Amino acid sequence: MAMQNSREDPVTVVADDPDELWQDLLETLRPEGAVREVGPGRLEVASDETTVTVLVTPDQWVEVVAAYVDDDLGMYVAELFGSRDDDEGFVVFWDGRLTGSTREELPPVRGRASERTVARLRAEHGDGQLHWRA
Repeated sequence: MAMQNSREDPVTVVADDPDELWQDLLETLRPEGAVREVGPGRLEVASDETTVTVLVTPDQWVEVVAAYVDDDLGMYVAELFGSRDDDEGFVVFWDGRLTGSTREELPPVRGRASERTVARLRAEHGDGQLHWRA
């Protein structure tokens, strides 16, 4: 199956074979950084800024794809990595899906880096000085 590396080109799930789906995952993670399998069910995705450890087995990945991917693997992975907080160094399989976590042990613990940044900015500039702009 031909895979594409760029987020601009959608990666479509067309395989039912667990081995092919696993290869699809590895290929789809590449825009996020250099991908290495460091152990069974343990992947490292290293970018210039950070290394994220992804903890999912091939069988768990099949379960995620069946329940949540909706044929666009690239979008699923982009949303997963885009929604991680800066202090979430892990992506873990929990409750049938992948989620960011500050630790590899289950249950996952979501990060609070963004919350702490907003609190620091409020302390420095006051509530009236924070404005979100698109």
